[in-house]
Amino acid sequence: MWKPEDRIAAGRRGLRYLSDMTNAEWKLVASLITPGRGGGRKRSVPQFAILFAERRTQAMA
Repeated sequence: MWKPEDRIAAGRRGLRYLSDMTNAEWKLVASLITPGRGGGRKRSVPQFAILFAERRTQAMA
């Protein structure tokens, strides 16, 4: 059963979309994203934007 403090911790209040991530969630996921490989072009799109687009697409499906 949900406790009031658990509901607060898992709350989505203040986020614009259901697919948005809190800073705490982003810190957990950011460590899983591999750094760019050497050589070639630098990444032109922030990894956060790519992850947001993927989550948004999944939420709409």
